[in-house]
Amino acid sequence: MSEFVFTLPAETVEAIAQRAAELVLDRLRRDGAGLAAPARTSPNATVRQAAEYLGAKPQRIYDLCSQGRLTRIKDGGRTLIAWAELEAYLAGAPTGPLGAELGAVAHALPAAYRDGYASGVRR
Repeated sequence: MSEFVFTLPAETVEAIAQRAAELVLDRLRRDGAGLAAPARTSPNATVRQAAEYLGAKPQRIYDLCSQGRLTRIKDGGRTLIAWAELEAYLAGAPTGPLGAELGAVAHALPAAYRDGYASGVRR
């Protein structure tokens, strides 16, 4: 078996390392791995803030609201999402109007089905 060796310029290696560090940092922030949460001056996030927090595009937030997975709070022309609900969504808990309905249904089920039913409807 022959060995294949190639050399990368130092600038290329540095660019790869920098990009890898950015991706890891983004993942740590998104997963809440002990890093500080974004500064919150309100109990609600704007769509832009919610998208940044979830590591998604703003359209994804609107889609989740339309699907009933997040609760939309209208303040004049602004759409807001509760920070607490975003945290619950990331934790995998049922959220939004759909989550409230599923929670009510799950509590009505026998205990043997309850956990599997509630966890089976997550994202």
